Amino acid sequence: VFEHQGRFLFLRASSHRLYWTEPLANMLDGSGNIVIDGAAYVSAENEPDWAVDGVVWGDRLAIAGTRTIELFTATGVEAAAYAPLVGSTVSRGVCGTGAMCVWDNQLCWVSPERSIWRWPGNQSDKLSNAGIEEKLRGFVGVSLTSFHFDGREFLHVFENDGSGAP
Repeated sequence: VFEHQGRFLFLRASSHRLYWTEPLANMLDGSGNIVIDGAAYVSAENEPDWAVDGVVWGDRLAIAGTRTIELFTATGVEAAAYAPLVGSTVSRGVCGTGAMCVWDNQLCWVSPERSIWRWPGNQSDKLSNAGIEEKLRGFVGVSLTSFHFDGREFLHVFENDGSGAP
């Protein structure tokens, strides 16, 4: 679950679907519960791998499977709130939920082979070396976040229990 432009977005487990709510107060019913319209979705993966992670990257959404990452943008049309950006598919996927983040205005992720990658918008570059990758292959699950300290932004890779939660 993540938020973009006042909407909550949901990736359904073992599917290609990205669901969304209405924006802001319109997402609530008369009892204050969040309403999710079962027809408010887009197929988030053109490749046959399931969507496993998603992040907001600037004004775009990055939705990742285990073999590809695809970018989506808000359309401004209520009936179809998001659409894929044609030609923006990255041909490397993520190793699981929580293994993708935004760092230094770039999309970063850990691949299923446990390599760390970045994509500034034109071509992917590998950040990790053989020693880091060997260490990551020993992890049950991998999470990736960024944080700021002393005026600098750092990329933080750490082990999780395989659920994507720290």
